[in-house]
Amino acid sequence: RHWFGNPTFEGMLNFKDPEIAARFSPKEMYFNAGVFVALLEGWRRSNVTGQMEGWLRANSKRNIYQFGSQPPMNLVFYRLYQHLPLAWNLPMGTTAGGETELKQGRRDDDAYVAGAKIIHWSGNRKPWDKDANRY
Repeated sequence: RHWFGNPTFEGMLNFKDPEIAARFSPKEMYFNAGVFVALLEGWRRSNVTGQMEGWLRANSKRNIYQFGSQPPMNLVFYRLYQHLPLAWNLPMGTTAGGETELKQGRRDDDAYVAGAKIIHWSGNRKPWDKDANRY
């Protein structure tokens, strides 16, 4: 029910909506669209943009999901995607006290960070803040 770990549709979608309940499983995992790779020819052929716009319109009328731009992509690509290796969207954030927190439960683990292609910073504090002390 959260962005990292084992996120499921249960915390994202409104399963009281009959269409959502009929088409999707609350236990199905969703992906974080922060890093997304697509073949544009297939995107256009399948009218992915139109499908996502349809979900946006439906949500404005029926309140079928939360979390902004993530759900439309997950609804359109339901069970039709592959996960990128973790190195391409390595989750990391900060605690309320400003300590670096690796979302896999480790802290300041250089080996964990060393293989990262893209670090996904979550939380309020970012390494580019003027008072950042490590990354």
